[in-house]
Amino acid sequence: MAENDADAAARGAAIEPEETSVIPADTGVTAEPPGVPAASPASSVATGAGDAPEPLLGTAGPQLHSRWQQVLASFVDDPRGAVREADALLEETTALLTSRLDERRKTLHDAWQDEAGSSTEDLRLALRSYRGVIQHLLEA
Repeated sequence: MAENDADAAARGAAIEPEETSVIPADTGVTAEPPGVPAASPASSVATGAGDAPEPLLGTAGPQLHSRWQQVLASFVDDPRGAVREADALLEETTALLTSRLDERRKTLHDAWQDEAGSSTEDLRLALRSYRGVIQHLLEA
């Protein structure tokens, strides 16, 4: 006999959340099967190869963060120099981000371009990878 969520909660049992699709129904693309997590855009981009997260700025992220902390700390002693360094850091970060996103787009594009070799499953996975990148950018 199946118990309802209220009975399960009263006993302290865990209530499993209902699976929801993040892909609109009108796209013709199905959501991941149960047990397959949706792409998480939190601080990384899905790579497409098993969808292991890849830092958006690669290994340069921690170094850029450290440099930013140095810029902030230098403001008291040299405000103009700190702003100059902030501008240079933003320019460098923007260039790196643009380059990495362009590389990622090319990789995604090349993965599904072979019309003869791209199954519907390959295309679904490609769209899932695109979704991870785009969601991350839209939520930033």
